[in-house]
Amino acid sequence: MVTSAIRKALLTGMTLCVVLAGAASGQAQEGEAGITAAIKAYAAAFNAGDTNRFAQFWAEDADYTASTGEHYSGRNAIKSLMAAEAEELQGTKLEITDVTVRMLKPDVGLQDGILQFTSADGLIDRSRYTAVWTKTGKEWQLASVRDLGALPTVEAPEQRVNPLAQLDALTGEWTAADDAAKVDLTADWKLNRNFLEFRYLVTPKEGEPFTVLQLIGWDPIDETIRSWFFDSAGGHGSGVWDKTETGWSVLSSGATPIGQLGGGVYDYSLQGKSLTLKITNREVAGQLLPDAEVKFTKK
Repeated sequence: MVTSAIRKALLTGMTLCVVLAGAASGQAQEGEAGITAAIKAYAAAFNAGDTNRFAQFWAEDADYTASTGEHYSGRNAIKSLMAAEAEELQGTKLEITDVTVRMLKPDVGLQDGILQFTSADGLIDRSRYTAVWTKTGKEWQLASVRDLGALPTVEAPEQRVNPLAQLDALTGEWTAADDAAKVDLTADWKLNRNFLEFRYLVTPKEGEPFTVLQLIGWDPIDETIRSWFFDSAGGHGSGVWDKTETGWSVLSSGATPIGQLGGGVYDYSLQGKSLTLKITNREVAGQLLPDAEVKFTKK
């Protein structure tokens, strides 16, 4: 039979274990965060060519073993080696990836990762390493590092040139007005610059204002610029863009809110802060419509 005194002692002991476990978990998370921050700062110092700064990440009595088996003892010896490598690798950027950290004690952590050097010509040299970090005061320093050998060299991924970059000059706020209506056009990049949004607000002298929303993107299948438009009355359609000497020509087709098919050619001509939109060959349900021209000025 468990007496009340024994029960109290057991509950007190269990509570203490939970508190100690929670404290240890908190210390481990703090240590992991500190080491991760130090790793990022080390790479930044290396990329900046700050030899003195990245040397301070090594403890005075640190040791480093290269993949060839060569051993270096002490901060000064390691600093000389790293400075020589930094000069040899000038223009090469260091990134430390696949980082894992395990705390052995609150002030000692074991870390694995991959050193990735990307050269100016796009080649990536990678090597695995393991390191012991120790905390001195408030700073985490490298106590021991082992280079575990090179991984296969790969080519850096080709940087994709955004084919919509040619439309960058169209961004901003534009306005146009004549005796019939005022048109305000706002052009903004959307979705990580993968689409350009045109938003037209048409305010006629007579009648209700209406909005046309146009999204312009790259069609990778047909390898062309394509746009899709929708208006506040319910009409919609699409267009294909071609570059011209002064701007772009868009062959557009769509449907009215009541289902009538139509289309036209929309020519954008850009000169500094002036944008001219000429609309020709317009027809709706087989009926030709007059040509139109709108001259925008950048606000």
